[in-house]
Amino acid sequence: MGSARLTARLLSGDRLESSHAKAIAWSVLDVVGQAHAAGIVRRDVKPSTIMVSYDGQVKLLDFGIARRLDN
Repeated sequence: MGSARLTARLLSGDRLESSHAKAIAWSVLDVVGQAHAAGIVRRDVKPSTIMVSYDGQVKLLDFGIARRLDN
């Protein structure tokens, strides 16, 4: 199955069902929470850094500007 960045899906004109949008948001919050638990601050979360597979799996991309909390 393929996947697309959230930006591309939003710009394509396809509407996200509210339940799907909520599921994406909760998945992103879960990843950010896990990063915080590991001592990492993930900055600059935006649609272009969120990948959604066609089967609904959500991935947060580009941790390049993330920072450790202990720095």
